[in-house]
Amino acid sequence: RATGNAFKPQLKIKEFSASWFETVSSQKSERTIECYKADFKNHIIPSLGNIGIGQLTFEQMGKFQNLLKKKGLSNRTNNKIITVLKTMLNDAVRWNYLPKSPIYGFKELRVQEKEDVYLSAMEVEQLLLASRGMVIRDMILIAMNCGLRLGELVGLCWDRVILKDSQGSIEVTRTMTRKGLQDFTKTKSKRLIPLDEVSLSILKKIHKTQKSPQYVFTREDGRPFDINHVSQREFKKALRKAGLSEKFRFHDLRHTYASHHAMNGGDLQALQKLLGHKSFNTTQRYTHLSEEYMKKQSSVVSFGSICDADKSVLKMIK
Repeated sequence: RATGNAFKPQLKIKEFSASWFETVSSQKSERTIECYKADFKNHIIPSLGNIGIGQLTFEQMGKFQNLLKKKGLSNRTNNKIITVLKTMLNDAVRWNYLPKSPIYGFKELRVQEKEDVYLSAMEVEQLLLASRGMVIRDMILIAMNCGLRLGELVGLCWDRVILKDSQGSIEVTRTMTRKGLQDFTKTKSKRLIPLDEVSLSILKKIHKTQKSPQYVFTREDGRPFDINHVSQREFKKALRKAGLSEKFRFHDLRHTYASHHAMNGGDLQALQKLLGHKSFNTTQRYTHLSEEYMKKQSSVVSFGSICDADKSVLKMIK
């Protein structure tokens, strides 16, 4: 890293990005780094790699934005790629390679807000009925009752589960990735999840018959699940049996948990902790669901009714 005021605006983007990845690889999740590298390799380096990190202009960014459009990329993906570049240049400023990012304030494309997909109460019942006897049914139930990510479920080990007579909890500290079990979660923080009655019963049942001394959820032979196998094969199979759209992802079970938590009047700050969101802004996407709940609750108390005289006055006002 540069020190003092030894700015290096001429340092090429492709050169700086190589050292940048060496530093941020230990600070971001494996999946995030893979996505960053793909964006640089496929889009940023071919178009902007030979430009100095401090010499990039708004005009060049506009042309780059249009090029991504011509490739058929959506506005959302377009913005994501540009955000990665902005992130790198912001780090260049923090590390004293630049006094200011040359693309600070560059506007992203307008995108329609994407709503989280979740299953209705009826769809949940359909899925639970259809998944009876399937090897991933218990995972489906825990995901919908506790809000765990798929990697957290597959990587859940017995040393992080507390089972008592009438209560229990899960300490989420690990995640399973394509490279194996990792001792961190997506947000690099741990969280404690108290078990509901259904989840406690399921985990007690598994504990009595489990073939693996380490993993909670395993295949029939005791080996841990493969994440892609669960999401692309087993879960899709359950959706087809339930007659549900295959647009649903396993991750949407987490959204289902959060959405019904909000719609049933749950506290959103508590939900933030249960989901492990670093920022409350991430949890606030469920605010509109809790507002619907509040509208219903506001009509619970309604004293009296409009008498005939009042009705005639209302007609006159109209």
